[in-house]
Amino acid sequence: MFFSAGSLAGALAAALTVGPAHAQAIDRAAIAHDTRDYYGGELASGYAAAALGTASLAAGGALVTRRSDFAVGLAWPLLTLGALEALGGASYAGQVEEETAHYTGLLARDPSRFRREETAHMRGTTARFFAYRVVEIGLLAAGIAVAAVGFAAQRDTAAGAGVGMAIVALPIVVIDTFNDPRARRYLDHVQRFTTF
Repeated sequence: MFFSAGSLAGALAAALTVGPAHAQAIDRAAIAHDTRDYYGGELASGYAAAALGTASLAAGGALVTRRSDFAVGLAWPLLTLGALEALGGASYAGQVEEETAHYTGLLARDPSRFRREETAHMRGTTARFFAYRVVEIGLLAAGIAVAAVGFAAQRDTAAGAGVGMAIVALPIVVIDTFNDPRARRYLDHVQRFTTF
């Protein structure tokens, strides 16, 4: 069977257009929806972290006054990590509100610039998720390990501290288990956005 140069070139071009690198383009209406959806999810995550941190602070405040060593051990991570979580979540929610206004406004004014800036922004965000996950999972693992050692050694304060660390870390691990792929999916859509 013989192939002409044209048919070989056509077959090669067809082969190269298959796959994720040549996925369907995203139009302006779709990227506007994706942008609102992504930042809406991030805003919800910020508020959730702030609420979880506030609940941890309230629980830690109640537990620290108890006479039980386990309760006091449990209280301190809830107070310290809960304060960080509450402040961090509230701060992040404020940051997300600013980013939402910036990027939705930029998309309306200058779609090409939106694509450039948001691509760079989201590449940085997705790259940092590895470090976030290491810290979050590390804190969860440390809490479980401290609790296990505390229970095994019958040291109630250590057992409580480990449980407290794990209680604060687990919801954040779960939240970012969903946030990480959502950010990567949004980045993919931004990169496929056609500005013409």
